[in-house]
Amino acid sequence: MIAVDLGQMQDSTAIIVCHEGHGHLHITYIERMLGVTYDLQMKRIAQLYEMHGGPLVCDISGVGRGVVDMGRAMRLPIIGISITGGMTASFEGGTHRVPKVELINALVLLTQQKRIHVSPDVSPTEATALREEMLAFSMRVFGNHASMEASTGHDDLVLACSLAAWYSARPQQVIRIAGFKRDW
Repeated sequence: MIAVDLGQMQDSTAIIVCHEGHGHLHITYIERMLGVTYDLQMKRIAQLYEMHGGPLVCDISGVGRGVVDMGRAMRLPIIGISITGGMTASFEGGTHRVPKVELINALVLLTQQKRIHVSPDVSPTEATALREEMLAFSMRVFGNHASMEASTGHDDLVLACSLAAWYSARPQQVIRIAGFKRDW
């Protein structure tokens, strides 16, 4: 699986390559891009998809929708996730709409149960950055509202990981497209 949190020009785009196995998420590659044009980001994501396969899960919130359209024009089978501030996930118009709190909870659960692993092959710089982001990230829930923040000001790797954690934990769906059957 490849999970992507697309950043705006002042934020990094974070890419996590991982695979699922026996309820665990194994991170095998991490990459961040800052100041790279969106067309070059999509070309890099296409290279990673060719090397690792899918599913390819991408945040389509904010600038993400236009960038994802660019990737889809390149024939990348992107699964779009729109991060919302609500409390209920839904699937509308080919897009998963998922509350940020639900994404983060999926990552917290994997972390608490020690079911998320970073390969020793991951760059030590990127592995440390992920660890520091996870330690700096906090979430507070007030009734039906959740407040989340990263004390370092960066949450791109946390969000990419949470996309992977949520997508891997959702009930398996069978999607039929133009006569093809594919398990995502």
